Amino acid sequence: MKKIISMILVVLMLCTSFILASCNTTDPEKEIEDSIEKINDLEAYDATMVMSITMKMNGQSYTMPATIDIKASDDEMYAFYEMNIIGEKMEMEIYSDYEYIYVLSDGQGVKTPFKENSEYNYNASIDNVLKPLPEDVLENVEIDEDDDGNKVFTVEIDSETFMELYNESVESMGDDYAASVEDLNLSDAIVTIAINDDGYVAYYNMEYTMTLSVYGEDVEADVVMEITFNDPGEAVEIEPMDGYQNFRTVNS
Repeated sequence: MKKIISMILVVLMLCTSFILASCNTTDPEKEIEDSIEKINDLEAYDATMVMSITMKMNGQSYTMPATIDIKASDDEMYAFYEMNIIGEKMEMEIYSDYEYIYVLSDGQGVKTPFKENSEYNYNASIDNVLKPLPEDVLENVEIDEDDDGNKVFTVEIDSETFMELYNESVESMGDDYAASVEDLNLSDAIVTIAINDDGYVAYYNMEYTMTLSVYGEDVEADVVMEITFNDPGEAVEIEPMDGYQNFRTVNS
């Protein structure tokens, strides 16, 4: 069971390392570029990411729902993680002043020095949330409107292009993860981005399948991610956990 949980945590980290992919182009979908720029210009943002990962290995299937609420600015960030791993509910609070990362889980609090390439780097520069896509990806974009009046763009990214983009994020995760993962491949990805009436990104969804070997075991993971920007443009209040300054220091 301990090995299974370790494998699940590695796959979860791989999935969250590549949260989004921005559609960065000027023609014909300049609206997308402008909406991302508007989010990037915010002093702070409030977002909710809902993820569902279904892992298949050793003839077994495990579905892991996870929700991450994030509030971030250039000065600080707070995130609340809630996930379910093999029937076990896990909750974690994370706060950072970009000097330290403070983590509270199961009543235990620790702090570690902040690193620029940390997976918890959610500061207000949206470059840390949205990854660029090449312009040719949007050649076959579909445009629609949802029930809330948001303009919705849907595009399919072929597996080869998606893999190239993904590798850039995985490489920044460090040798600890690289040592446990082999033969990582990705399917085509379906990406949906919606823009509201004020020109902000309203939500961003992505679906894909990942196959890999973790600690020598073959794994297939179906991934669905949905991120929503909550009231973009409104003031965001960021509050750390009580007593975070007194957390035990751990040098990772």
